[in-house]
Amino acid sequence: MIMTLMDKQKKIQDWLEPILSKYKVDIYFSGHTHNYARSYPVFNGVVVSTNFTNPTATSYVICGAAGNIEGHESIDKDPDWLAFANDQNYGYGYVHIYNNTHLDYGFIDGDTNTLIDGFHLVQENHP
Repeated sequence: MIMTLMDKQKKIQDWLEPILSKYKVDIYFSGHTHNYARSYPVFNGVVVSTNFTNPTATSYVICGAAGNIEGHESIDKDPDWLAFANDQNYGYGYVHIYNNTHLDYGFIDGDTNTLIDGFHLVQENHP
């Protein structure tokens, strides 16, 4: 059997998501795709909240828009779990951790140094 990319992604998700849930991971950062995307808190493909205050599931941030010779990868902007996506601008992300309960994340346009997307996460329910 030949596994498609979607099959492989689903297999990784099925393996990783229970671990992230068990250890109450609020944000998962990754890169490599040639775009930027951010999810709402989601578990098993279901959005559990559309805000980032005391989330009960993991939000995923993919910041792979730093630039390369291959250009951008397009993003399907229809999934319910997608909070924001950008496949047009090169840029970079930052995390500002205020304390053990509050942080800000932002995605900055590499050409203009302006904020394209951002959110504030508050988590007061973990020990």
